[in-house]
Amino acid sequence: MKANVEFRRAGNEILPLLVLALTSMALVGGMSYAVQAPDTVTSIARTVRVVFPVLGGGVLAMALLYLLQGRPRDVVASVEGGALFLEEDGKRRRIDPRARLIYVIRDGDRWSVEIERFTGVLRLITADRDEAERLAGALVGEERLPAATYRLRRKAHYLNFVATISIWVFVYAGLVALPVAPIFGVLMVLALLPPAIWVALKAVPMLVVVGPWGLVLADPFRVRRVAREELVDGRVVDDDTVRITFANGESLRLQELSDHPRDREARTSQPPAERFEASLRELLHPAAP
Repeated sequence: MKANVEFRRAGNEILPLLVLALTSMALVGGMSYAVQAPDTVTSIARTVRVVFPVLGGGVLAMALLYLLQGRPRDVVASVEGGALFLEEDGKRRRIDPRARLIYVIRDGDRWSVEIERFTGVLRLITADRDEAERLAGALVGEERLPAATYRLRRKAHYLNFVATISIWVFVYAGLVALPVAPIFGVLMVLALLPPAIWVALKAVPMLVVVGPWGLVLADPFRVRRVAREELVDGRVVDDDTVRITFANGESLRLQELSDHPRDREARTSQPPAERFEASLRELLHPAAP
């Protein structure tokens, strides 16, 4: 399977969050060290030695993340044995096949094969829907992968946001305590850092994709695939909340729903929850041919 496509890279929230966390931790730790200086002059000198390198490093790291996405490139994409190869200017390279989720979605007047990874997205864009579906199908070991009808994101719930801020405050408190009580500070940071990272990842928006094959719910911890036969109903609760009912009697409330940031051109005045409900109804009750 070969196709002429436009290749793009897109980021997500994971790496920027990591850079911000490391930068803020280094800044808090350095400042707590600076304020313990015996006099004001020494404290100012320590502050200068800490603040500018740390902030500069954080800015450079964020810029590097943006630059690594690169520019759009016209390439020939091929799939051999489930592995993706890109050919450009006579050079051929193999792309790491690890992906959490692969699907096809409309991108304006074109179609994009979205290869979702933990730290970013690879996009293969073509004007031919059939070509995109066959390319995505080859990547997942099938003849074709039908295009998704709608995707959106579930924002972090307010309680997740509050929990994230609260636990990171305690982590920073441990950093501040390091110069005064090193053992206590180290133990506090080591004990609280893993749950702080876990809570922060829980606050990362969930990706929701609807297609003829069913429903996909993807967050940093897992990708849940729900076949069409396992869905019973989807009802709007309010403008940004939908309740989904499964065949086993389970129900799931998806709230704080919003349009996907890469679908700006497809946005309408209709609330995301209503568009999501319409996509679920189309999935569960397809129109007669």
